[in-house]
Amino acid sequence: MKSRYTKKEAAVLRVAVTTALITTFAGSALNIAIPDIEAHFHMGATSVGWIVTTYMLVTSSLSVPMGKLSARIGTGRGLTIGILIFGIMSIAAVFSFSGPMIIAMRAMQGVGGAFIFATNMAILVLTFPAEKSGEALGILTAGTYTGLSLGPVLGGLLNQYFGWRSIFIFMAVISAVAFVTAVRHLDWKNEKRAVGLKQDVRGTLMYITGIVLSIYGFSSISEGRYSWIMLGAGAAVLVIFVIVESRTDDPVMEVGIFAHNRVFTLSSITALLNYGATFAISYLISIYLQVVMGYSSQIAGLLLIVQPLMQALFSPKTGKLSDKVPAWKLVTGGMAICVIELFVFSRITVSTPLWLIIVMLMFGGIGFSFFSSPNTNQIMSSVGKGDKTFASAILSTMRTIGQTVSMAIVTVIAGTYLGNVALAAASEDMLIKTMHVSFLVFTLLCIAGVFMSMTRKNA
Repeated sequence: MKSRYTKKEAAVLRVAVTTALITTFAGSALNIAIPDIEAHFHMGATSVGWIVTTYMLVTSSLSVPMGKLSARIGTGRGLTIGILIFGIMSIAAVFSFSGPMIIAMRAMQGVGGAFIFATNMAILVLTFPAEKSGEALGILTAGTYTGLSLGPVLGGLLNQYFGWRSIFIFMAVISAVAFVTAVRHLDWKNEKRAVGLKQDVRGTLMYITGIVLSIYGFSSISEGRYSWIMLGAGAAVLVIFVIVESRTDDPVMEVGIFAHNRVFTLSSITALLNYGATFAISYLISIYLQVVMGYSSQIAGLLLIVQPLMQALFSPKTGKLSDKVPAWKLVTGGMAICVIELFVFSRITVSTPLWLIIVMLMFGGIGFSFFSSPNTNQIMSSVGKGDKTFASAILSTMRTIGQTVSMAIVTVIAGTYLGNVALAAASEDMLIKTMHVSFLVFTLLCIAGVFMSMTRKNA
C-alpha cells in the first residue's frame, strides 16, 4: 500500500513526533515523582513546585530567541542542537545531590526544550503542503499527548521500582534515539537559512529579562513585596522591549505582526489562556490521588493516563478536520468542554467518587484535542512561509508562558494556604481548599479563552 507521505515528509514527521514525545514525557513523568523528590531532598510545597516551573520559565523566555537563532543556522540544526542539550542535561540530572541542583538541571533542560519548541512544528509545516498541514500537526499533537500518556504510566512504574532518577535515565535514552533520527534524516545541506539575518542581542537580553522577572515575580507574590517589585520591573522591561523592537531592523521578535495579523494575535492569546487554565490539572490531581487519597505513584499514573490518551486518540482526527472546518468553531467547542471539567474539579472532595474523576479527565482530554490541533493549524497557516519559525516560537512561548502561569497560580495559592510545608505534612482540608481555589481560577481563565476564541469568527 502506497504511503500518503513522501520519503522526506515521513522522515521529518518521525523527528517532529519523537521530539514532541520527549519533552512532554519529561513533564508528565516528573509530576508523578514530585512527592518522592520532595521527600528525598526535604523540600517544601513551594520550592518543589520550581522543579516544574523552572523548566517552563526557561523555555518560555528562550523560545523566541532560539527561534531567531535557528532561522540563522537552519531549522534542522536548531532542532538537533536542542535534542542534544536536552539529552545531556537529562544525564546530568541523574547525579543531582540537592534540591537546588535538580532545579538547575531542569533549567538547562529548558534551554534544549526552547530549541525544540521553536523548531519542531516549523520544520513540519515547512515540509508539508498546506492541504496536509492540519493532518500533520494533528499527528504531531498526538505524539505530544502520547508522551503525556506514557509519562504517568511509565514514570509511575519507574519511580515505584527504580526511583525518580530512572525517569531522567529514560529521558536520556529517548533523547539519544531522537538525536540519531535527526542526524540521519534532516536535510541540513539543502534547508533554507535566513541569510544576512543578525542576532538582536539587545532585544534578546531585554526579552529574557522581562519574561524571567515577570514570571518569577508572579510565582513568588506570596513571599513579599520584592516579588511585586520584580513583577512590575519585568512588565516595564517588556513594554520598553516592544517599543525598541518596533524600531529595530532585525528584531528578535516581529512585534508588528501582532498589530497587523488579527487571526494570529487572537489565536496566540487563546492558546495562552487555554494552557494557563489546563496545564496544572495533572499536577493537582496527581497530588490529590497520592497525598489525599493515598494511592501509589504507579496507580496514580495509570489513572492520570486517561486524559492525554483521549487527546492522543482524537488529535489526528481534529487536526484533519481543521483543514475543512473553521478552526474557531472547533477551538471554542473544545474549550467549553474544558470549562466543565475545571468547574467539576473545583468542587472535588475526599468523598468524590473515583469514576467521576476518570470521566472528567476523559471529557477534558476530548475537549483539549478539539482545541490544540485546530488552534495550532490556524496560527501556522495565518503567516507566510518566511514567518513559520517565528510563529512556531511564539506558539511555544504562549504555551510555556501559559503553563508557567498555571503552575505559578498553584504555587501562589499553595503558598497562601500551606506556606512552605511539605505536601505530605499538610492537612487534608488545606490541600482540598488549595485545589478548590486553583481550579476555580482556572475555570475563569478558560471561560475568558472561550470568548477570545469566539472573537475570531469575523477576523
